[in-house]
Amino acid sequence: MAPTPGLAEEAPKSRSEVVLEEADIALELAREGQYGRISRKDMVELNEAHAALHRLLDGNAAPEELDNEDRIALFNAQQKITAIAGNDDKNRKICKRVAVTGSRVAAVECMTVAEREARARASRSMANDALRGFCIPGQGAAGETVSACARP
Repeated sequence: MAPTPGLAEEAPKSRSEVVLEEADIALELAREGQYGRISRKDMVELNEAHAALHRLLDGNAAPEELDNEDRIALFNAQQKITAIAGNDDKNRKICKRVAVTGSRVAAVECMTVAEREARARASRSMANDALRGFCIPGQGAAGETVSACARP
């Protein structure tokens, strides 16, 4: 098929350009109110995530060119934009590098905000239970019911 006279052929966009263009559109729609009412705090976070995407991707042809730390930051910024635009912060995934016991190599742990909150609640509950002590009901040697309680 012959090119149409007067129309210049557009070079294909890199993956980074596509990601940045989508982020620009999402930010513009948020500013126009297309995602509903967005709080001032969320708008600040949206602008920060948008700036982080540009800082990370400007000058890179593809996100795959980033080092691991920057890839994690990129993923988190994209998730932040998606969560704010979709008003769904609890399902936003956050990735972090975590130390692995017995290894010098850190692992990447990705969990939703809701999963992280549930883990924190469970940890607090376990700590509170340990502080309160616990009792284990059982039977003594003569068949009587006894309770062994431990207190810290």
